[in-house]
Amino acid sequence: MSEPDTRATILVDLPIGDPITLRDALAYQEAALVALGASRDVAREYLAREHYFRTWERAQACGDHVIDRRFEAAADALVAGDLAKLQRLLEEDPGLARARSPYGHRQTLLQHIAGSNGIETARQWQTPPNAVELVKLLLAAGAEADATCDSYAPTNTAMTLLCSSSHPADAGLQDQLVEALVAGGAHPDGPTQDSDPIWTAMTWGYQRAVDALVRSGARIDNLVLAAAAGDLERVRKFLAAPREPVAMGALPHVLAAENLVEYALIYAAGLDRRDVVVELLAQSPNLRIAEPVFGATALGAASHQHASAGRPDGNPAIVALLTGP
Repeated sequence: MSEPDTRATILVDLPIGDPITLRDALAYQEAALVALGASRDVAREYLAREHYFRTWERAQACGDHVIDRRFEAAADALVAGDLAKLQRLLEEDPGLARARSPYGHRQTLLQHIAGSNGIETARQWQTPPNAVELVKLLLAAGAEADATCDSYAPTNTAMTLLCSSSHPADAGLQDQLVEALVAGGAHPDGPTQDSDPIWTAMTWGYQRAVDALVRSGARIDNLVLAAAAGDLERVRKFLAAPREPVAMGALPHVLAAENLVEYALIYAAGLDRRDVVVELLAQSPNLRIAEPVFGATALGAASHQHASAGRPDGNPAIVALLTGP
């Protein structure tokens, strides 16, 4: 058996009393996977990865962390869309709104539901239709809108997880969730005002999230962001101004000033900003330039089939502009 495939082994349903530690849960899940035919090494590697620990040894080092059954029940209620159950749990224990998972990602409940991203497989398979109501309930109960966690990087917030997740996009709720988070206190430019949310949304190709962030007040204060937002007037203003290198939010990349036209074109092409693409093509850009995250050229970005973002066939009209007659 090369890779375990079961939800039941991930959820905590231990037949023992409280308190339950992370070590208890991992031992229970490991035994269940071995019973299904996994080797002990495969089970341990899988569980470490599934729970966002770098290694099994790191997971064991956190073994004394206590698993709160009420928190786990609230997380299950979120993925099921059970608003009444979540409300009851929050009334019984108001501290749940700011509590964190004992697993490696250390996510809050708000991060579990806003993004359905960077948590266990059993809890990131859907965004329920009432996700906006669930988010509003958590925020009203005191959830910290811009709390960070460790799903992929220590800068992850509910907003960046949301802006890089297919599940809320598939549910048609990504833009509404962006606006709900901002209304609940999340800064549209991120907690350090580095524009990480909009960089995340545009890097992952989610136009509706970009648009919602801009409507909510996110800055578009350089050529690349203006192009990604489809703001032709600002694009023209930045084209006429001196250019400086641009940092990509929390990503470890800085876009060189001399290639900002090319990078602007790549994101405009990927996000189907036709008028901006036409304007940037008039600048005779080097179409071989690729962005540093996925290595996409403008043609590659325009050709990318992204069903979750509403572009199952890519952007054929942009492809035609880039390839010429």
